Formats: sequence, C-alpha cells, structure tokens
Amino acid sequence: MQMNEMDDLLARYMAGDASAEDRERLNRWLAEDERNLRYFYRYRSVEDALRPAFSPEDILTERALRRVCPSADRRRVFSRWGRVAAVALLALGGVLFRYLHSGEGVEGGKVSVQEPTAFARASSAVLVLPSGERIVLDGQTDRQVDAEGETVARTSGQSISYTEANRLPSEPVYHELHIPRGREFFLTLSDGSRVWLNADTKVRYPLYFAGGERKIYVEGEVYLEVAHREASPFRVVTPACDVTVLGTHFNVSAYPDASSCLVTLAEGRVRVTPVAGGEPAELVPGEQAEVADGSDQVVTRQVDPDLYCGWHDGRLIFRNNSLEEILGRLSRQYDVRISWEDESLKGVTFSGELARYEQVERLLELMAKTQDVKFVLREKEITVKRP
Repeated sequence: MQMNEMDDLLARYMAGDASAEDRERLNRWLAEDERNLRYFYRYRSVEDALRPAFSPEDILTERALRRVCPSADRRRVFSRWGRVAAVALLALGGVLFRYLHSGEGVEGGKVSVQEPTAFARASSAVLVLPSGERIVLDGQTDRQVDAEGETVARTSGQSISYTEANRLPSEPVYHELHIPRGREFFLTLSDGSRVWLNADTKVRYPLYFAGGERKIYVEGEVYLEVAHREASPFRVVTPACDVTVLGTHFNVSAYPDASSCLVTLAEGRVRVTPVAGGEPAELVPGEQAEVADGSDQVVTRQVDPDLYCGWHDGRLIFRNNSLEEILGRLSRQYDVRISWEDESLKGVTFSGELARYEQVERLLELMAKTQDVKFVLREKEITVKRP
C-alpha cells in the first residue's frame, strides 16, 4: 500500500468514517511490520487519544504484535507479560503500551496532585570561566561571552554558541557548562559540532580547537553531531571510556552515579577505548558499547538507537523498561524525588513513546491511564502506590 493511500485511510479512521473493509486493511498493514505500528501511533494526536471518535478496540493490536513477532505465539507472549494493554495515549505523536507481569489488572489508576500543583522551576545552567567566574544562564536574557577582548560566544534561551577563533591562543582555554537536574541545554562548539546536554550533566571544552585533535570532557549524558574534519579526530573523554570519531551522531551516557559508560551510535563510526586500558571496539550504526567503571573490557550489543538518543529531540522511548528505571530517568530530567509506598511496583514494565512535557504531571497522567499505578505529587516528590 502506498503511503499516500495509507494516510487517506488513517484520516478516515481518525474521523470515524472508516468502513469495515478499511479497518481490515489497516489491521493487515499494522501486522506487516513494526514500523507500520510506530507510524500509526505517531499519526495520532493527544486529542484523538483522550477523546477518540472511534473505538480503540477496532485496532487488533494483539494480532498485529503476533504477526510482527511470529516466533512468539499467544501463550508465550501473554503468559510472560500477563496481558498487553494497548493504551491509546499519545503525546504529540507518542503512544504508551503497558505490559503487566500479572494477569490481574488493578483498577482506578490516578494522578493526585497536592498543593502546590506545579513543581518549582529547576535551577539555571551555569557557565564556569577559567577565572572561576560563574555566569548564570537563566534563558531569559541573551548575552555575549567575551575572552581577551573579543566575543567568543553568545547565549540565547537554553543554548550557547561559540564562534571560530580569529587567532588561536598559545594554550587551550576551557569553559565548563553545568546543567542542573530538571534542565536540558544546547551547545554549539567553535568547530560547528552540536551537543545536546541532558539534565545533571557537566561538559568541559576548549573555546577553540587547536592542533590535530578536538577533545571535550563529559560527566552525565550528551548527544553529539560532530562536524567532520578528516585531519582532526574528535574525542569525548568520560571517567570510564574514551570515544574517538571523525564525524558522526552518537549518544554518551556517563553519569557519576551509574556503574558504566554507554556509547550508542546513530550514524557514522566511533571507536570506544576503556580508560583503564584494554582493546578498543569500533561501532557501526545501531551498536552500543558499554564500559564498566574501572574495567578494561568493552561489551558491544545491537540496539535501537532511538531508545537511547530520542531524548535529545524531546522523545521518551521505553522498551520493557521497569517503572523503577523510568522514574529514575524522570527524577533526573524533572528534578524530583521518588518514593515507593509499594516496592513491588518497581518491577512493573512499560513500553512506548511519549513526548517530554514541560511538567512531569502530564507524563504521569498518561502512565496512570493504564490503571495499574497511582502517583501522588507533592512539591518535588512523587510517591508511587497502588490505586
């Protein structure tokens, strides 16, 4: 089926005008390929999800999943997870699936917001100059950053952009950018490389790249699109691993409280070398390298890069992630604390794709629609309990 035909069919379906034949064609198309499922979910809008003009039961998600994963029959899939609740909750083109370990559903999942209803704004990003001066980047005031009598960078909103040098200093001059919990930031380096900084991240980088190598230092999580320079390899140094590239798109997650460094390649080619020594590993797109703290071994695996890179363009993507893992990520991104009234809920798993909202309440509302958990929000704390 051509995509323009598919779009016409989807438009009829969303409007509630699809015939029985249309619905059957749609079900067949969904069953052909997981990418079709993803396209369908992205086509939907929040209003369609919350106030649908059609019955969600018309889409036979169970059948489509069996067809997409033919090696897993109904007994294997649904005895393992209990049931699949295809929850039509879209956040600007995202969908959330809920996979339960138990066949018994829990009714009444809600989000309870106790005053104040919105969390306080997270702290601002801070730029640390070589002198130790700290410049608060609150996103409200654009400004220029000067060094040795010339402008080297300009800030605008939640971003800072550096310019090429008119003259190179005799020694590298470093700036350090600190992004607090609950914030993200965007950095353009002087060579044109682009860096997305996730919450609770610190990056140290030179104002200008001199010589045959470009090198930055990272603690936390960054997504990079590196400007290609054949004669000048680019290095990202973390406490556990060293990543070398010529020009590519990739994600580095190296938080101090994590037990390892993860490097996920979306495009191009990178080489990952343990800081403790040992043999490097070269990655191709769709591969991930993991280096445990203090280890001299690189473990590689095939992954979906979107799962690890989607955060940089505002998407939160889960694949059988536990609620503990998901809320751990949200805790950092929204600067909130997590408490568990029922520890057994930590192992509950979710899969799906959601947009990152300004406030965490909206995400929790969508997750609670599965009717299996309840979230109570008070100031900067989320309590997880059963309904």
